[in-house]
Amino acid sequence: MKKKLLYIGVPILTASAILIVQNFIGEDNTVKKKPVTNDVVSVEDINKIKKDQSIKKRNITAIKTNTEVIDQDSTVLPEAEVNAIKAAISDLPSQVEKPANLELWSSVDSEMNTNEEGIRSQSFNVNPAALEQLSVGQSLTIELPNQHQLTATINNTTNGAYSESWNAKVDNNSPVGSVSITKGKEQSIVYINSEQGEYEAYIDNKTGKASLVYLADVRAKANFKNDTVEYQPQNLR
Repeated sequence: MKKKLLYIGVPILTASAILIVQNFIGEDNTVKKKPVTNDVVSVEDINKIKKDQSIKKRNITAIKTNTEVIDQDSTVLPEAEVNAIKAAISDLPSQVEKPANLELWSSVDSEMNTNEEGIRSQSFNVNPAALEQLSVGQSLTIELPNQHQLTATINNTTNGAYSESWNAKVDNNSPVGSVSITKGKEQSIVYINSEQGEYEAYIDNKTGKASLVYLADVRAKANFKNDTVEYQPQNLR
């Protein structure tokens, strides 16, 4: 009888122990499924990344030194950009310091020419670059016929719509001594009033070929029409 009870009790105890263990595991150690995500970063996370680890674009600045192009960040620029910058630099006007003393021309001792109206002139050559170097305060040296020479100082300049002008005072304390230079697109005219005489030079800006005209002859040949009427006294009686 005791053996029967023993055989019956052992399985019951075993079954009870298994049931208790299952209940314990089910209540305190529940296995929860891990939520599945698509690894999408939230807006908050993106803002945080931008704030803490912002990515800044690199600024590349090209420094121009003469005709060389240097990248400030040591990055090599494309060849096309380098060539474009070099071309732009070459087109810039050169900042050449203008001389304090300038010789407009050196000699006019060529053969005298006299036209049919009796007006004398002499041909000579001018360096066209000299006309590009005129500036206020500059001392000019001008050769006149018969190896005469005068110096004048430019005291003012004016710019017109189609020309530039410079006015100079002859350096000999003469009240009438003056030089006026008017530079147009194709031709320049230099008016000279000096003790040696009054002249006007016409210069081709491109070739430098020039002609010095004696204004005394021009004035002497000027034809002034006499339109005066001589009054004849009359007897009113």
